Amino acid sequence: MASAAAHAGYDAVIAVIGNPNTGKSTLFNALTGLRQKTANYPGVTVERHTGVLQIDGRRLNLVDLPGAYSLAAQSPDEMVAIDVLLGHVEDLPRPQAILAVADATNLRRNLFLVTQLAELGLPIVLAVNMTDLAEQQNIRIDYEKLGSRLGVTVVPVVASSGKNLDRLREALLAAPGSEPPRRPRLLPTVDEAARSLWQRLRDSGSHLTEYEVERALIDTQGVAERRFEFSGGPEFLAELVELRTRLSAGSSLAAMEAKARYDLINTLLEDVEQREERKLKPVDRLDRLTNAPLLGSILFVLVMGTVFQAVFSWSAPLMDLIDQATAGLGHFVSTSLPPGALNDLLVDGVIAGVGSVV
Repeated sequence: MASAAAHAGYDAVIAVIGNPNTGKSTLFNALTGLRQKTANYPGVTVERHTGVLQIDGRRLNLVDLPGAYSLAAQSPDEMVAIDVLLGHVEDLPRPQAILAVADATNLRRNLFLVTQLAELGLPIVLAVNMTDLAEQQNIRIDYEKLGSRLGVTVVPVVASSGKNLDRLREALLAAPGSEPPRRPRLLPTVDEAARSLWQRLRDSGSHLTEYEVERALIDTQGVAERRFEFSGGPEFLAELVELRTRLSAGSSLAAMEAKARYDLINTLLEDVEQREERKLKPVDRLDRLTNAPLLGSILFVLVMGTVFQAVFSWSAPLMDLIDQATAGLGHFVSTSLPPGALNDLLVDGVIAGVGSVV
């Protein structure tokens, strides 16, 4: 794969992936600048965004993958991301490393994808973005411990301001060829069953990887299962379904995987993340007060009643005063000017009209 990348004029290919709304595209643009290309992936209408990161005389080809919450591919966008990560795109070699982008204010959700990426056997650089917002929300993260526990290189960044981008570039330069993270052992029984099934499928001539077979086993009716059926045929598909039923024990393997993965993430975050109670500003207190179900409804009725009273009762003296002022001004103009069109225009048109509006 490295020779394919070098043949294309790049020293390495790095896939950029993350949940939607993590600032992934902003970070991609900050790293590549104007050195970008846009095209479609072969056979689909999903756009491919690639860019060049040049550092120390080396050229890294960054591939910005569609945003995804997990590697359980169901849509064309998610399928494209899987294909790139597994090296199934014809004119693009398999990446030598992954740049995963996570939101510092929502690590729990973002680490679900990161722990799945750790199963691909590729080195990972984890850019924890929007750390400035995390600090504002009194979220403290031990980035060094996070990287140690995950087995990845962690770089805290602020993509919008460019904070720590030089450090991220150095990490990306060192990533290809480095040690991949340890694969988390979430469901050992499922791992062993998938490995056994994969070995038999491989012996039959299939080119599916062990990872793809395990995803087909876990993700019911997903892209991985359809590819498994195409590769192994009805006989292997029947074995897959029977194996899934036996291992799920009345539940679903996807639910079992999600629970095991979040248990791992929760244990990890207990050790690396601290969330302090944020001091509420006056506007926050008011917002919390007005949004309370019972108290908010009472306040709404009181405010609307006050507005109604002010319009129809309390404003009467002011309205009388305006009427008197308008009448006095009209009388003054009427007696000061000679009768005629101008007099009528000012008294009956301008003064009376403005008075009625006010």
